[in-house]
Amino acid sequence: MEVALFVFVASCICLAVGIYIGRLLSQMKAGVDKAASEQKAQLLEARSDALAQQYVTEKAAWDKRIAHLASELENLRGDKETLAIMFTRKESDFDNLLEKHQSQQKEIETLNQKFTKEFENLANRILEEKSVKFTEQNKQNMHGLLHPLSEKIQLFERKVEDTHKESIDYHAALRQQILGLRDLNEQMSREAVNLTKALKGDSKMQGNWGELVLERVLEKSGLEKGREYEVQQSFTNDQGGRVFPDVVVNLPDGKKKLR
Repeated sequence: MEVALFVFVASCICLAVGIYIGRLLSQMKAGVDKAASEQKAQLLEARSDALAQQYVTEKAAWDKRIAHLASELENLRGDKETLAIMFTRKESDFDNLLEKHQSQQKEIETLNQKFTKEFENLANRILEEKSVKFTEQNKQNMHGLLHPLSEKIQLFERKVEDTHKESIDYHAALRQQILGLRDLNEQMSREAVNLTKALKGDSKMQGNWGELVLERVLEKSGLEKGREYEVQQSFTNDQGGRVFPDVVVNLPDGKKKLR
């Protein structure tokens, strides 16, 4: 019985020792897990702080970028509004100029029609007034008027042909104008008989008509009044007298030809 009691006591002691050792091992293991957990928590906390700091830094950079873009956007909106205002003004100015041009064009057309009608009425009135005063003397006077005109045109043609060698291009154009003068001279000769029916026999009227005919010939030949020729000018000759040529032709070499 003592042996059994001894075994029982020994078993109890072993059991108690086992329980104690088990608890001790559990506590040691719990301590190791706690240290690892604390170290892991510290690492996570450090990582969290780093990420928080990175977030703050990047957020500040993005806030600055967004503010800059907002400022640029506001400037672009201002430029857009300014350009829109300028475009509206320019468009309005263009519309006003276009309207003014169209109005002026209509005025020019109206004046042209008016002057053309007045000229036709004046010509018809002259023909009606002079139709009863036809005489042979009128025809002779008209011939005397056109014949000097023909001579003047021929002299002018010879002068142009002489200077033609100095400037081929320029005088080639003038030669075409001279050929036009020939045709116009022939046309004017054909119209001479009809024109005599519209003129008086007085010399003043013939002189005025001669100047008008000569000026029409020069204009139809392509010469521009005020540049290639002048009318109603007076000069002092070498003898001190005053001369009143019908027309003054400005030649290419800077000289003037009186007609």
